[in-house]
Amino acid sequence: MQRRTSIPAGLVEDILAGRCVAFVGAGFSAARVKAWPALLESIADSLGLWHEGSPVRSLLDNDRPAALNLEAAAQLLQDEYPKAFRDALRREVSPDIDSVLERRRRLLLQIPFSAIVTTNFDTVLNGDVAAAPVYRRVLRRQPTRWSDEQFWKKGGDSEHVVKLHGDAGDHAVLARRDYRRHLYEDARYASFVRSLMATRTVLYLGVSFTDAYINELRSEVLALLGHEPGDEPTAYAIANDVSEPLCDFFARHEGIRVINYDSETEPAHRGFDELLSELHGLTNTRAQLRQLLRGKRILWVDPEPDNNDHGMKVLTEGGGERPDITQMRSHDHALATLRDANQPRPDLVVSNWGHVDGRQESLAQSFMRALRKDGVEVPVVVFCSPEEPYFTANRAAALRLGAFDACGRWPALFEALRRLVGRPDPAPRHRRKSESNGDEGLAADLMVDPDLGEESEFDLNFDMEGNLIPNQGAERYQ
Repeated sequence: MQRRTSIPAGLVEDILAGRCVAFVGAGFSAARVKAWPALLESIADSLGLWHEGSPVRSLLDNDRPAALNLEAAAQLLQDEYPKAFRDALRREVSPDIDSVLERRRRLLLQIPFSAIVTTNFDTVLNGDVAAAPVYRRVLRRQPTRWSDEQFWKKGGDSEHVVKLHGDAGDHAVLARRDYRRHLYEDARYASFVRSLMATRTVLYLGVSFTDAYINELRSEVLALLGHEPGDEPTAYAIANDVSEPLCDFFARHEGIRVINYDSETEPAHRGFDELLSELHGLTNTRAQLRQLLRGKRILWVDPEPDNNDHGMKVLTEGGGERPDITQMRSHDHALATLRDANQPRPDLVVSNWGHVDGRQESLAQSFMRALRKDGVEVPVVVFCSPEEPYFTANRAAALRLGAFDACGRWPALFEALRRLVGRPDPAPRHRRKSESNGDEGLAADLMVDPDLGEESEFDLNFDMEGNLIPNQGAERYQ
């Protein structure tokens, strides 16, 4: 089953290439964590400071208190009862996570963003509080890959989550002086945020763009880049109920392509979760591999197949058309099958290395030598131990015998499988200025992810230059 997605192809490309950062705001966890005014009211009430005539109540006692009033109220509470304020804040922002929010969190963590940064200090997303070692790790490490294990393992939080405004309790940035110190006294914080915004594509999730401090940094970056109306977006935002004129304003003057949804659809903000699910289906490791290998015949040769359970589940679990994987314990049996003209030829073979004491050659070497002697043409990928110095020598030996590649870890094997079936990694491409409000969405197939329990969507294709192309019947995007 196919339909068009609302996800721009350029956003998908940037995520798969490891050059997209998720910027998570309060809207992401709003269903379980109180908004700022209600949060401060609850804390003030617990501290006995919500009575008639109290300074805190006078600052907050209207439907939409200004940001200055909110910061001032938080400052008064913090000044009056420093420890009690921190304890109350910690309780308020440590919610029980329901199934909807848990699924949303897992979707986010399994999308291969190069980093996830958040201004939230609640406990929905665990991560590292912003500091110099964290900035260095995010900005200087090797780019993330769609195949990295953190994006397909079950459970846990991403090591790439950065909590810009601290976490619940001692480090939370909530009061007026906190913001002033964070933005103007700590030059590293502002430099880090500017660097991300200037060098990565940003996807805003649950962000209202009312934070004056973040908006100031965004404006500095747009001025630095010389953004002009009609330029390709430097950022995207999944946002609700944004009018067409405001979408156009964001695209032309803020460099943000808005991916809009209707928040009135029941249940509330279902559109957000549907869009996040689509994005997950277009970029997540499991979805990529299933779409890549669906219908392929794979012969997997390993005397100890249990060693492969960890990654094999990524290839075989879930809905949709899966690869047809035949596992054999014996290389001799595999050779006999490949020699038999009446047997269907696999699209590829994965073999272990198979060092045997007392033998000059490994099982994989003897296997590939026999294939060459018999003229059996089938691509072979060797999956061997990553330990050095053996891995480098074994890989060289495998390549000399005609192996397509030799890999020591699951992410490297997944990358090799992608190259083998003819879809190179996404490469940077020169984009011309857009004449409209962004590029086209992609066509998608429905796929069920067993870890998430509901449908997500994908169908991603690349041309030989590494550019994303839409599926059959879809118009080519700009």
